[in-house]
Amino acid sequence: MQSAIIFVFIYAGIATRCATLVRCVHSGLLRSHAFFFAMATLSLARAIVSVTVNTRHYYAFYEATQWPAALLEAAAVLEGFWLIAAHFRKIRGFGWALFTASAAIATLIAASVAVLRSNWNEAVTGLFLFSLYTHIVLLGTALLSVAFFRQFPEVPIRPNAIRHWQVLCLISGSYVLATFIMQMTRGKSAFITNLLATAGTTIAYGWWALRINREGEELPFPPPPEMPPDDFDAAEAEHKQAGAKLKKAGDDAIGRVLRP
Repeated sequence: MQSAIIFVFIYAGIATRCATLVRCVHSGLLRSHAFFFAMATLSLARAIVSVTVNTRHYYAFYEATQWPAALLEAAAVLEGFWLIAAHFRKIRGFGWALFTASAAIATLIAASVAVLRSNWNEAVTGLFLFSLYTHIVLLGTALLSVAFFRQFPEVPIRPNAIRHWQVLCLISGSYVLATFIMQMTRGKSAFITNLLATAGTTIAYGWWALRINREGEELPFPPPPEMPPDDFDAAEAEHKQAGAKLKKAGDDAIGRVLRP
């Protein structure tokens, strides 16, 4: 019964991945979602192989595609990041700094998990932990970036970009949860692990195919007008003046504390 449920989700996942690829092409989003399209294609190939060849050959194919899958997933997250960041004016330099900082923090989180994984099941380390750490980095980067962008509700963002980012988070999140449970239970929860991984990705790709459309490429409301150069210079001067006053107040306070 459990195997039948898993296979239902695998076949459903094949269908939703195919629908995602068709939707991507039909909606004219292939160029802007090229890495996501490639990631979904490789994921589709993995799913098809899992139900068409024996277990030994499937694991060989799975391990052989670990690095390509990880690289495509990372590229898809970076691509999704810029689909949102592009809505902000003059953010290219700061955007790269933000993405790098988010990825660095997420990498530290993944490294911490690696250090704390004592007494976990070593039998599946090579196959599952690679995915766990990779998806922790991707999920952490995605969530930290979203937390930053949500601080600016006055900037309109295309619904498709938000939905796409949510799908990426769901895909990585389902893998993180599945592989984490597998390790914590020392391989005794294979059904739950497989169910989370297959159901999570099936729902994610299915939701992408249903919700991503051409209408979602329109801004929900007009962007705010760009500040005139004179107003920008005045605001910058006021900001510098306030910073100077704050620094002087801080120096005076430290001086009073250190004064004998």
